Amino acid sequence: MQILLIVLFVIFVLIGVPISYALGFVSFAGIAALPIIPNSVVFTKMFNGLNSFTLLAVPLFILAANLMNEGSISDRLIDVCKSSVGHVRGGLAHANILVSMIFAGISGSSQADTAGIGKILIPAMEKQGYDKGTAVGVTAASSTLGSIILIGGIVSGLFTPTESAAVACVYALIIGIFFYHTIKISRIPAILIETMKLSSLSLFALAAANALGELMSYYQLNEKVQGIFVGMPGGKLVFLIVVVLFFMFVGTFMDAVPAMILFVPIILPSATALGVSPIILGLIVVVTLALGLVTPPYGLCLLLAGSISGISIEDSFKGVLPYFLSSIAVLALMIVFSDVFLAIPTALFPNLF
Repeated sequence: MQILLIVLFVIFVLIGVPISYALGFVSFAGIAALPIIPNSVVFTKMFNGLNSFTLLAVPLFILAANLMNEGSISDRLIDVCKSSVGHVRGGLAHANILVSMIFAGISGSSQADTAGIGKILIPAMEKQGYDKGTAVGVTAASSTLGSIILIGGIVSGLFTPTESAAVACVYALIIGIFFYHTIKISRIPAILIETMKLSSLSLFALAAANALGELMSYYQLNEKVQGIFVGMPGGKLVFLIVVVLFFMFVGTFMDAVPAMILFVPIILPSATALGVSPIILGLIVVVTLALGLVTPPYGLCLLLAGSISGISIEDSFKGVLPYFLSSIAVLALMIVFSDVFLAIPTALFPNLF
């Protein structure tokens, strides 16, 4: 039965069924085939999976990004970054990366970064003489920084991730309305509707992933996976390499949040048994899923940047390839020298290690 469900899911993905519908249908079909589990469990798990204060951060981050774009805050960030590094050789590319770093610390949305900043900087880079592939590659690769949460308030203990997203929304709204006068009160309903449309894509996929997680727990998939890795030669090193390859594939067609909800509980027992720090595992999973956003055939940031420039996905990936390979090198260092990457969290939270 498990093999049949996997084949069914792969077929849905290959024929272009939206990932949220594929997850939901496989969940319902799998649970319906088990007489000991009522079908209502699917809907209960979907509801309970979204009934979370933490997950409020998802629509709030998207709202913050929409408010920034509506309020022309993104334009001003670009101007600041241009004035800071625009005078050096390749300055516009440096400015692109710098503004993505700042944008990631405010909105937390890679897709919003690509769409909002790319519409401005990709044409500007092309006008200045950069080839289309380079403009797309820099924009798409730097936008993956949006996978990092607003760490300033969180590390200081002032905010939770959800509260950080709410603060970003309030800040963007106040700045846009009262200081720059670029956000009109009449536009707020449209901004909220657009936010709900974008949020529903990720959240419905997340709800379906929770239902599928219930099916996986029935089949005790995490224990089976643990049995495979614990007895496999190579131990921790081989395990982490497989994790990177798996999440890189998953990240090409699935949003990061449902991917983590669905698969991290399966691999976490194996990681614990092999002595892999949960912090390192989290870092590797997040960075790898971010790379999925710029990996063909379904990498969303790659598709968005390519569509802005009007080039094919093949040419887009050629442009992003140098940055992709450098990120792979960072992942390799993270796997081999994991203690180095734990130095900062250990210094910040010594009681946790």
